[in-house]
Amino acid sequence: MSLADPNTWAPNESAADLWFERGWLDGVFVGAVAYGVHASLFFTTLSLLRQRPRSTWKDNGWIAYIVVLFVVSSVGNGLQLKMAELGFIGYRNYPGPKAGWEAGNQLVIACNAVYVVNTWLQDGLLLYRFRVIVGGPLLLMFLPALMFAGTVGVGCVLIFILTRPGVVLWASISTKLLTAYFSISIAFNLILTLAIVGKLVTTRHRASKAVTSMGQYTSVSAMFIESACLYSACGVILLVALGLKSAALQNLILPTLSQAQSIAPVLIIMRVAQGQAWTKDTPSTLVPSQPSTPKSSGESSEFAERLNV
Repeated sequence: MSLADPNTWAPNESAADLWFERGWLDGVFVGAVAYGVHASLFFTTLSLLRQRPRSTWKDNGWIAYIVVLFVVSSVGNGLQLKMAELGFIGYRNYPGPKAGWEAGNQLVIACNAVYVVNTWLQDGLLLYRFRVIVGGPLLLMFLPALMFAGTVGVGCVLIFILTRPGVVLWASISTKLLTAYFSISIAFNLILTLAIVGKLVTTRHRASKAVTSMGQYTSVSAMFIESACLYSACGVILLVALGLKSAALQNLILPTLSQAQSIAPVLIIMRVAQGQAWTKDTPSTLVPSQPSTPKSSGESSEFAERLNV
């Protein structure tokens, strides 16, 4: 080691190990920033929900949902930071493979379990919004509901596998389960995202000349939020990283993806709190443009049905 040569100051590790650690540390930092975004959105949405009259269970249900989501996300972020502390300080000289100390570590298991539960919360809300926005016969819910059940099932198996002695997240079997888990979850999100966006685009096209009050429901930002596109986009990046078998890239994206799971639902509920989210009654409340004569109830119903087709 030389004071005149900065290249000698790095730890005596392979280039692959250093790249792994860079991805891990940078991912924790980016994830912490994403958590800050989530925290800001949470308190804003909570304030908006508390200002609304709460006359039904659903009004209180939204508050309970975002509180649970925030608590779970906060625990996950705290555990991510603690794992980074252990990896770079507490267990820096672990006499074994890189990240081998994670095998059976209770904090690591808890962190992974928390984010698996977070995925279920996000996916569950998206499934509900799919039903509200797309509607149609219950048969349309079969495939999304089946995929959601698959996500829950594989997630439970993944958590169980990680509790076994000597198993770490990047071991062969757990990596395959992780890939299967995120593949199902992200495919679920992509299908519902496309379905919701398709419904909003179709409604926008059919109503563009008929109504004057569609902007809040069919704008680009509304489609982005209502379809939870943020999580889907991050998920696709993770799938690419898994396909490339790049642990460093996975370390970089996973903490951000974990917070995107919370940010996407909170953005949707913020629109609910502001009265801008699509509901099952939205088509019947749209205002026809240039109404020359008052509409009868039959004409209004026919107009709403055309938007729901």
